[in-house]
Amino acid sequence: MPFELHPAPTPTRKPEDNYLQTAWKERIYPMAEKLGVYMKLPTVSPYPYTNLAFQGLEFAKDHRKGNEYNDAVFRAFFQQSRDIGRIDVLADIAKEVGLDSEQFRAALDTNGSASLQFPP
Repeated sequence: MPFELHPAPTPTRKPEDNYLQTAWKERIYPMAEKLGVYMKLPTVSPYPYTNLAFQGLEFAKDHRKGNEYNDAVFRAFFQQSRDIGRIDVLADIAKEVGLDSEQFRAALDTNGSASLQFPP
């Protein structure tokens, strides 16, 4: 089940911070190597919020592309350092896995605007 590590409005981390540099060196890279998974510390700074990516996952699931979309989002962020907090990036990912990027974008624009408003 997907979940957000740092839901808005909690500040997200920056890859140039010592904490992430150390964590990746000591824990993430060794684990990824052991599992045979290529990962690199994303350079997007600060890290994006993932609310829209999760909304995109629901759209993808509704169109029977949930697994493909999920894998593509992880590759985009953890291998290609793409900003998965941006609708245009997510729409490109949706298209890459065979989803209609305009329908995808419309679903996120409609759903995203309401979910990103925070109480005063």
